[in-house]
Parts: sequence; structure tokens; C-alpha cells
Amino acid sequence: MEKIVSTGIDELDCLLGGGFKRGDIILIIGPPGSGKTILSATIVHNIAVKYGVPCLYVSFTELKHEFYENMARLGLDFEELERRGLIKYVSMPTMGVKELIEDLVDYIITSAEDIDAKVVVLDPLTPITLMGDPLRARVLFHNTFMRLSKLGGRLLILTGDIPLEEKTRLYSVDFIADYIIRLEYSLTRSGVLRRVMKILKSRGKEVLYNKLDFEIFEEHGIHIATWHRPLSAPSLTTGEHVPTGIDGLDKVLAGGLKRGSSTLIYGPPGSGKSWILLSIACKCTLNGEKVSYISMMRREEAILSQLRWIMEDLDKVLEKLRVVYVDHHDLTPARLHRILSGIYREFTPSIIVWEGIQNYVLNIDFNDFYWQLKEYLNINRSVKSVMVSSLTEGLLSERAFRAFLELFDNVFKLSLEKRRDEVFRCILAEKIVGAFLPSKRSAIVTLSREGLRVDW
Repeated sequence: MEKIVSTGIDELDCLLGGGFKRGDIILIIGPPGSGKTILSATIVHNIAVKYGVPCLYVSFTELKHEFYENMARLGLDFEELERRGLIKYVSMPTMGVKELIEDLVDYIITSAEDIDAKVVVLDPLTPITLMGDPLRARVLFHNTFMRLSKLGGRLLILTGDIPLEEKTRLYSVDFIADYIIRLEYSLTRSGVLRRVMKILKSRGKEVLYNKLDFEIFEEHGIHIATWHRPLSAPSLTTGEHVPTGIDGLDKVLAGGLKRGSSTLIYGPPGSGKSWILLSIACKCTLNGEKVSYISMMRREEAILSQLRWIMEDLDKVLEKLRVVYVDHHDLTPARLHRILSGIYREFTPSIIVWEGIQNYVLNIDFNDFYWQLKEYLNINRSVKSVMVSSLTEGLLSERAFRAFLELFDNVFKLSLEKRRDEVFRCILAEKIVGAFLPSKRSAIVTLSREGLRVDW
């Protein structure tokens, strides 16, 4: 096994500089149900598969058949690893007599040495830390952990139950641990469970992003949201700008949407946000761009119905356009990241159009969303991907709204204005990157079967 051991979870490996080192002690703590067993099982499974080395998994709470069945639902086949001699699973009873505790420790060490285990997991550590005299147990455990890890060159993974509101220590194991990963969970405003992973300690390494959203999916296991990494390289056509196909809009944008830029179109309901977004999406596909249209407001059928009114030859547009409906009620940051990852991986769009982004903002803490979106837009700039989004005005606080607007390169405001007996849709350029704002800041937006026109 190599000196740097990959966890098999790409996002975690990226943060750790490739993975853990042989001899490291990793302490995974959190309340019951936070995912400690699943995370430790995923790591040991991936290491066994990748490196073909034997591993020892000691559980104080689950019988082997229960553990194997639970992990199989997540796509982790421990039965196959056992048949190949790559895993030894030991289900241990909890004992309280100090002599038996010493026998237990000796048994764990002997088991690891007998199979030449390169990874040892003790899950959870909590029951054995409550056995016998605390001082005697502390010395015994520290000596055992050092023998298993540092002296034996093994990766040692320990888990422990810590209530959400507590910061108690497990017999001071945190002092000898090289890494401490704390798992937590909370509820979003719509009542969906949101899981968070915090890297509290990383000996000898600086971890820039120590708070990560993650999710556990059936058949796929753990997915970690890392917004600072490119989701995928987009499929780019030539040219520094992407024409929107709306003459007046392209004029003020100095030729179109600059590659790597982000554009926000906001206004009240009925001001024409979706018409502009869909018009841009259609025109860009006809120019050879691959566009993903993501809506958190309407299902695909409603969007396609509106598209048919804009474009008669819809089949030609759909060759380069993917429409995706995302139910914001079920969203967490990790679930959204997984959806976007799938879109980028399977379709590699050069343009992302995001309708109704405010629905997601209202579901989670704004500060979390702000930093996630900031990282996402920064990465988009680096890979020259274009993002166009809409926001319904009046749903965020003034402070949050202004902070949100600052993230975008181009900002346009839509409004409804009554002039004499008629109501007009108007567009106002508030901010444009790399171009001067037009002397005539406001223009009328006209919609007809011939297309959308902005009379700047």
C-alpha cells in the first residue's frame, strides 16, 4: 500500500492532498445517525478494492449479517471482499471487567497482525471508552492505538458518539488523533435532513474548506459537495462572447455574454424573466452552444409548452438543449451538487440557465448559499462556462438581496410600467462587466411570435 492512501472519495481526497498517510489515526465523531459507520465503511471498502490489501473491521454494535446487508444497499459489497480475503469483520460484545478489556485489546491486536491488516476500524469507540477505570483505560487505549497505527504502519479509523450540542472528548483520543472529522445534521426550512462534515483537525496539513455538505444515497453511498472544484469541463464553441440573439441585449453586452461570466435578471412576477431566459437558451442552441435549462419553479412540460410558442422548430433546439426540473423542497446543498454534477458529466453544457434560484435560497441559510454560489461562479469563470439566472424581486431581505447582486457580472432589472393606458415591460441595465452602461439605461421589451426584442 502506498504512503498516501486514497479514501476512494474524490472530493475528500482532494481536500486532504490525496488522502491519509499510513499510520494516521482518524477520529470520526458525531451524534447517532450522522453517518459515522457509513463513512468509515466506505473508506475501508474503497481501500480494500483499490489496493487489494486486507482490512479489519471491529464493530461493537452491529452483527456481521446486519452490517453487510446495510452496506450492500449503498453499493458496498463486503461479502465479496470477505470471499477475496480482503476484509475480516469482527462483532464484539461490550464488556465491563477490566481483565476482559485487556483481553479484548489483545484480541484486536492479534486479529490485525494475523491477517496483516493495513486498515483497522473500531466502530464505535464509545462503548469501550466507558469500560473500567478511566485512567487505566486511557493509558491502555493510547498504547493500543499507537501500536496499531504508528508502530504497525496501519491506518486506524475510530468512530465515537458525541451529541450534537456537546464537545466532550473520548478519553482524550482527540489529542493523539491526526484527523478529527465531525459529522452533524440539521433540518432545512422545508424539513429535509441536511448533513454536514467538519474537519476539525488535520495534523501537518492545511485544509482550506473544513465544512462540507454531504449526502448518503441508496446504491451510490456518500456524495460530498465541493463547490470550489469544477464539476466538469464544458463543451465550448469558438469566440469570446456568446450572442444572446436579442439584438438590443447583445448591443449593451458588447457582442453577447462573455465566456465565464454570470448574468442575473430580476424583477417582479410577470415582468418577463422566463421569456428572456428561454429566448437566450433557444438562440444560443441555434448557434451551436449546449444549454442546460434548470428550473426550480416549473416542470419540464410547462417549459416545453412555452418553448413551442417561442420556437416552431423545437426539435432542432432540443438537440442542444436539456430542460431539468428540480424540486427545491427536497433540496440540500449536497443533493443540488449531485444533480449539477450529473448534468455536467452527461451533457457538458457551455451555458447554464437557472430559473427561480430564489426558491433554493429560501430553503437554506443565506450565508451558506452565498458562499456556495460564490465558489461555483468563480469556478465557472475559470472554465469559461456561462451562467444566466433569474430571481423574483422582493423575496429576500434588502441586505441579502444586495449581497446576492454583487456576485454577478451582469445585472438587469425588469419592471412593469404603465404609460397612459398601456403596461410595458421594461429592462434596466444596472451592471455590465467589460462594457459601459448605455446612456439610455432603460429599454422596452417587446415579445411577439417573431421573437423577443429590446429597443435600446
